[in-house]
Amino acid sequence: MAGKKKSGGSNAKIIIIIVVLVLLGGAAYVLFVGQSPEKLAASNAAAYFNGVQKRDFDTVFKYNGHCQRRKALILQRATGDKEAEIKDLYNEMKSSFESVAPTSDLRAAWVEKFLFVPGSVYRILKVEMVPDTENPSQPGSNRINAILSVTIDYADRDTAPDLNGKVKSAEFNVTMIHSRNISRILRDDVQDNKWIFQSIQVKPDTIKLW
Repeated sequence: MAGKKKSGGSNAKIIIIIVVLVLLGGAAYVLFVGQSPEKLAASNAAAYFNGVQKRDFDTVFKYNGHCQRRKALILQRATGDKEAEIKDLYNEMKSSFESVAPTSDLRAAWVEKFLFVPGSVYRILKVEMVPDTENPSQPGSNRINAILSVTIDYADRDTAPDLNGKVKSAEFNVTMIHSRNISRILRDDVQDNKWIFQSIQVKPDTIKLW
């Protein structure tokens, strides 16, 4: 009888261990695999905004659509010194980012540098997944973009953007595209599961001026 009790206790311990492992595995899945597209887009966008604010070009390059599109074109070529070409691309884009002049044209390259300025405070209000109506879908797939509503507040009038007047606060629509959609023909081995910055537009009726 004593042996049976010992066996029963061992079985109970094994069941408890299995349950704990399953729960840990489920938590890991939610954290690392099961993240929703909306949450991933918001996380990647925040990384990009922070990189722009801090003038951290390593992060800017990683999450900028134009940079990543050109990098993908290099990677998918069959020949060439890809490492050297990517380094040259990085240096070219970094120089462009650092030397760009302030502008109120929100379609201009690197305009986000003058919207996400040091000292500004942004909040991501919501993320919506919408079909990409401007670019045709690849065969057998539908392109989906993430549209983020983002408010930005500026505490310093001198560094605030000028959009027909110095802006104190405003709400913007930010378009993020998925990395698999940056090229019409992209091999699986050069794809990355992330959302990257495409464009930004202000909502005119939300602008508050100094």
